[in-house]
Amino acid sequence: MNQQPRFFSPAETARQLKVSTKALRLYEALGLVNPVRTNTGWRTYGPDQMARLHQVLALKSLGVPLKRVGELLGDQLAHLDAVLLLQEAAFRSRMAGDARRLELLIAVRRRLASGETMSADDLIHLTRETVMSDPNIFISYAQSTEAGAHKIGELLRALDYGVWHNDDLPAFGDYAHVVEERLKSAKAVVVVWSAEAVNSSWVRAEADLARESGTLVQLSLDGTVPPQPFDRIQCAQLVGWSGDLHAPDWHNVVESIAGLLSGAGARH
Repeated sequence: MNQQPRFFSPAETARQLKVSTKALRLYEALGLVNPVRTNTGWRTYGPDQMARLHQVLALKSLGVPLKRVGELLGDQLAHLDAVLLLQEAAFRSRMAGDARRLELLIAVRRRLASGETMSADDLIHLTRETVMSDPNIFISYAQSTEAGAHKIGELLRALDYGVWHNDDLPAFGDYAHVVEERLKSAKAVVVVWSAEAVNSSWVRAEADLARESGTLVQLSLDGTVPPQPFDRIQCAQLVGWSGDLHAPDWHNVVESIAGLLSGAGARH
């Protein structure tokens, strides 16, 4: 005699999975799981729904954002390795930043314990040095590709990366000095080539510094080939790209960034 599959109420499901019923509602709202409705409209979770929820929670425990969880599951986990590579690099970046902040905290406490006084300016200076040295991604581009560069920044920020571009310039301070500091502290420099960027002394100078530092990642949104000597380095062609996370050339870009942030180096 075949045993009938068991269906659980939201409260029972939440207890089994050690999550809240609010979390179950959120997963449903995001389209990650579809509860089975009873004749009276109550939500229930059967074997298929429970298996799906286990997949969601497994990916979430690896740090994959919920928005990406749905895409991965809908794609039968075809791009799981690329996503996990990015998550690993993001974790490493945060760990490195946390380690520096911890060192700063310990150093300040030691100075205070020894009787040394610290002014507000001293503390601001030390903190600024620590923040400036955090691993980050610098995006270089010309005005014609501003919208595309912002889209790239949004996608990378969604993965918890620190992203910087010219829009983030402070209202004070020397422009060239701030840009140089950010370039030198960046672990990855994404240069968005375009017909305008090729003729921009700023973009070329930023790309040259990144090339010398080994942090250069190149892409083109309009089919422009990078000028010499950058044409000898891999450049992803994202002509007509609308933000598709599964585009092969976009994967090349994010894998190169992940390699740089994890210390493995970019793909060339």
